[in-house]
Amino acid sequence: MNRQMERARARYKEVELPAELDFAVASAIRAGDRKRRSRDGLRRTAAVLASCCACFVLLLNVSPTFAQAVEAVPVLGALARVVTVREYRIEDKEHLIDVRLPALKNTGNTDLEQRVNTEIS
Repeated sequence: MNRQMERARARYKEVELPAELDFAVASAIRAGDRKRRSRDGLRRTAAVLASCCACFVLLLNVSPTFAQAVEAVPVLGALARVVTVREYRIEDKEHLIDVRLPALKNTGNTDLEQRVNTEIS
């Protein structure tokens, strides 16, 4: 068994490697690196986008001043109304403030509705 292994090893070492093999291996490694970098860049971009969206939604719901300022921007105003949990409206002259909170209605279970709505407010 040992002799067969020695002969197989000798035959393996006698095989000449083609000159193009180094180039093929190097190009395959470069292609794999490009694909990995591209995938990592896509993941990083998606993570940054998700964190920006989360910060935007958080700021809208935490800061009424920010929400009111964003509402004046044409495209962002509509988006802000969709993702804002609370709605604030302030009018001058007597400071009329209109705050709207989401509420649960017509579920058939009034006790549950009251508990959820109390928790929301």
